[in-house]
Amino acid sequence: MKKLIYTVGTVCLLAACNNVLVEEKFRWYDLKRTGKLLERVRKYNLDAATNIREFHVVRPVPQTQIDRVSNPGDSRQNEGY
Repeated sequence: MKKLIYTVGTVCLLAACNNVLVEEKFRWYDLKRTGKLLERVRKYNLDAATNIREFHVVRPVPQTQIDRVSNPGDSRQNEGY
């Protein structure tokens, strides 16, 4: 029963956020946090559906940030970027 309540709550939250946050560029974070990014992009964004991959769940680390690390061997780019 808990799983059903969580699922219904998540679906309602994502639907509400879709209307409120779509123009505020916070949508990606909500979809990533709830584990729905790939599923929802493939279902609702036909332009991106064929291009989205598993590594898109994380963002690339800016090269300037990698370059500024004091111990470069410990800092690396996220896979896929």
